[in-house]
Parts: sequence; structure tokens; C-alpha cells
Amino acid sequence: MSINGYFNDRIATHIHDELHARCLVLDDSQTRLAIVVCDSCMIPRAVMDAAKELIRQRAGIAVDHVLISAPHTRTPGRPASAFSRATRTRITQNFSRTRIADGVQRAVNNLAPAKIGWGVAGSRTRFSTGAGT
Repeated sequence: MSINGYFNDRIATHIHDELHARCLVLDDSQTRLAIVVCDSCMIPRAVMDAAKELIRQRAGIAVDHVLISAPHTRTPGRPASAFSRATRTRITQNFSRTRIADGVQRAVNNLAPAKIGWGVAGSRTRFSTGAGT
């Protein structure tokens, strides 16, 4: 697979580190939403849209309640066709879409009650918590 970070096509020869889609699902008994952060430099809109649709089908989370981001990770595999390897790109895109949806489903399966808190640093420090799920 082609890797990012270069102006010419470089092909990955092995896996140095696993790539992750870190998924968080929040549910307050009325609304459920998912936040996904992918180890990628870029994910084509079509892949994100396909992942959101698969998440909707599997987990019942509305597509407009799913946020998928791809911060600028250096040299991951590229799920976009930058150097015209159409077949390889299609396989990678299908794999990415499926694994993103799998991650969200795992987060749904692991839902547990939680609390959220925040603090302010300075001369006066405050800390507050609220109950939630």
C-alpha cells in the first residue's frame, strides 16, 4: 500500500505500528452519538459517508450523530488513490469503512455509566462533576 509523507509513491513493506480508530459513544438515554479519531492523514469523504451509513445500520446511530476525524498522522497507509492503484485503494477503503464501524460497535457494546468533570487552573481552582451515562 502507498504511504503518506512523501511526494513520490512509497510502498509500505511491513507494519511498524498498528493503526487505530479510537471510538467513543455517548448516550444520555435520549440521544446517542459517536466520535471517532482515526490514525490517518486523510480519509476520503466517500469512505467517511460509507462508514457512517454502516454505523447507522449496525448500531442505530444517526449519520448526523457521528463525527469522524483524521488528524495529520505521519506515514500511515493511504485510503485514497493518490498514485492510481485503483484496486488496492478500493480494498483499503472498504477495509477502513468496515473497521471504523466495527470500532463504533465495540464502543456501543461497552457502554457504561460515566461522569464528566472539568477544572480551571489558576488562583482559584474549581472542579465540578455531573452524572451521566
